[in-house]
Amino acid sequence: MEGLPKIDILESLLENYMFDIDGAIAVAICDRDGFIIASNSKEKTGQESDSVMGAISAFLDIYIDRIKNEFQTQSNFFNITSM
Repeated sequence: MEGLPKIDILESLLENYMFDIDGAIAVAICDRDGFIIASNSKEKTGQESDSVMGAISAFLDIYIDRIKNEFQTQSNFFNITSM
């Protein structure tokens, strides 16, 4: 697919994010259904960690939709979840 960033660029972005954010043990870029596009973790536990992050991201996205509806902020609002 054209227009999508390469995975190495996303992994580099996440690695830099982990370096800059104190206390973060895992980060992920997920779609609205919790599908993990790219992830990085200090623990390097792999698949299990990715599954948990995907589930949390999908769960939180439901609440973000509710917040957008209540505050009428349909645009310029996205989910950044750090664990």
